[in-house]
Amino acid sequence: MSVARKHAPTTARRRVSRAAGRGFCGVHGQAIRGIRPIALNQEHGILQPMPESGLRTTGFPVGTLMRVLPHHACSTAAQFDGYHVISDAPGAAPYWPRFRGW
Repeated sequence: MSVARKHAPTTARRRVSRAAGRGFCGVHGQAIRGIRPIALNQEHGILQPMPESGLRTTGFPVGTLMRVLPHHACSTAAQFDGYHVISDAPGAAPYWPRFRGW
């Protein structure tokens, strides 16, 4: 079992909408086929080669800068105090302040 698998949350194991966990990974603007993010947060992500890809992680030494497109908006939305809304809906608020705290 790989280290990535031991730390994998439900995203990669989800029965419904598994494609959501496949995200985009890239190095120097080039897509990497056969690798997917299995856990993401605002600070980092855990990537895992798909078994059928035959991809070996030795080509990506520690420190390799990679671009990951999140499959969920939280990691993007958390960076802002509010959101400018574009909507044709009657009465739609043009700005939504971000909710903080639980």
